[in-house]
Amino acid sequence: MTIRNHRGDLITSELAGVTRYEYDWFTGSQITVMIGDVLVDNVVAINFDSQQSKTPVYGYANKYYTFVADGKVSVYGSLTIAFKEAGYLLWPMKRFIDQKAAGQWTTPRYGRDSEGRLTKGYDVGSSNGTFTTAAAEAEKKRVMRNNVEQTMEYSATQQLNRAGHFWQELGALPDDKFEDYAETFEDAIWYGSDTANALMRDKLFSGNLPDRLIIDDETILSHRRADQYPPIDIWIVYGDMNRPSANHTVKKLLDVSFTGQSQVIEVSGEPTYETYSFMARNIV
Repeated sequence: MTIRNHRGDLITSELAGVTRYEYDWFTGSQITVMIGDVLVDNVVAINFDSQQSKTPVYGYANKYYTFVADGKVSVYGSLTIAFKEAGYLLWPMKRFIDQKAAGQWTTPRYGRDSEGRLTKGYDVGSSNGTFTTAAAEAEKKRVMRNNVEQTMEYSATQQLNRAGHFWQELGALPDDKFEDYAETFEDAIWYGSDTANALMRDKLFSGNLPDRLIIDDETILSHRRADQYPPIDIWIVYGDMNRPSANHTVKKLLDVSFTGQSQVIEVSGEPTYETYSFMARNIV
């Protein structure tokens, strides 16, 4: 009796009456989600469902169908993150869209040899780059481009003297003064909170963003809904991608368009989750 694994590799040649299973499945803790080359490190769940509406075609007076006609393909799913701040998911989306609009590389991809066959490694579009390199850079930079942690890092390294003085002064403020400063920050983040500024508030009700738009900080402040943004690609990486010899595999969701987002807030010690529903063009 000859037994082969799912790739067709020979496991044993003389093994009669024995069933063999490979114990190399993945758990949720071994899976990472990437938007382009950015590792979204606070994803807690992702699910998707792909369907094709195939139709059986029957010949005249046939009891059984003769063939199956191709149908429409639909991919629907959702992405859930542990809520950290408003617009958190928009920053990696901004990077992907900006790179795409500028004609730059946006997504890790399999490399190919001279004959066009897929190679084992991953390539980021340059002779010295790898998928592992992109993941390592994303891990260091995390997801947010302009957040408090980065500002504190600038302060510690004296890259921004004003930021350093500001944080020292802010830490020395009494509680009531600190609250005043916090309210000022909230007013800046909650774009359009001033009801007297009609022009600013009108931006909040603008339509979807065009595909080839370079998105700036003000755009994100006035477009906090993920469904307003152009499509992106999502990579789901199973296993340890940093070691070529380790068991790992990849799924890619092409042209993901977010269709909505929801959040459930409850009085408990559990994290607050934000769920983004989406549709995609295909799965590869």
